[in-house]
Amino acid sequence: MNSGSILLLLTYFIFLSSCRYSHYNPQNNQQKAIFIDRIENLSFAPQVGSLLRNKIREHIIKRARYKLVSQIQKSDLVIKLTFKNYQKTPEFYSPRDTILASGVSLNLEVVLNLFNKDGDTLIRDYVIKEGSSLLRQNSQGIPSDRQTLVSLSDACAKSISIQLENYSW
Repeated sequence: MNSGSILLLLTYFIFLSSCRYSHYNPQNNQQKAIFIDRIENLSFAPQVGSLLRNKIREHIIKRARYKLVSQIQKSDLVIKLTFKNYQKTPEFYSPRDTILASGVSLNLEVVLNLFNKDGDTLIRDYVIKEGSSLLRQNSQGIPSDRQTLVSLSDACAKSISIQLENYSW
């Protein structure tokens, strides 16, 4: 055998003995039905409940690990969320910045609770902390935090979706 065929044979055996990674296929595995029960807002975050509910639905549907249901009776899992500690603070990026060059930093804590259909707690009081920043578009404009709330909701929903997927059954 020459060195080329030995190298080809060695490469073939390396590929055969690799890490055996396989993509998650929801059709092969039994999907669990999940219901988003209650989003309680104990903070002063405006309209973040509906934004977060929509973003969570979007992330769960996109990742296809769970099936969303609209009735709690049809669900295997129930999510309950609570918002706490919403903070909106000014943000300066340079010590020489004036108030006109400032931005706003939004921070929010979301407490995640996950229950099975029997009411047993699977995840209790898991705290997710997320933040988002907003800059003024120009010195005359007043910054609108609507887009930052959408970004903050998306970051929270992504963290919640990842936490649900990484939960060890």
